[in-house]
Amino acid sequence: ADEALPENTPGADAGVVDQNEVVADAVAEELEDAAEAQAIADIAETELAEEPAAVELPEGAIAAPADGSVPEGYPIKGNQSSMKYHTPDSRYYDITIAEVYFDTAEHAEAAGYEAPAAATEES
Repeated sequence: ADEALPENTPGADAGVVDQNEVVADAVAEELEDAAEAQAIADIAETELAEEPAAVELPEGAIAAPADGSVPEGYPIKGNQSSMKYHTPDSRYYDITIAEVYFDTAEHAEAAGYEAPAAATEES
């Protein structure tokens, strides 16, 4: 029932050629995808390896250490998104994640930071 077509019959190799083309196209597509993925990975690696742009800090301020520690001599936590500063006796001090630390509350205020409302209200 399954008889092979003679070699000189038109279309005898058509199934083989089509299958080879499908495989070749699939391999080419995978190679393109792999090349694109590698290019993206190379860009990401380059961007991560570059030094972040230096941020100009106000007087009396330093950038927060990456390890989350409080730098010696800079006990005032500054939160850039809220523009609030927190002293060690502030009720929010321990939960505040600082982007900048100040040496004094005066320097924090001079840089445009404010004490939280709870710290400025008399009870």
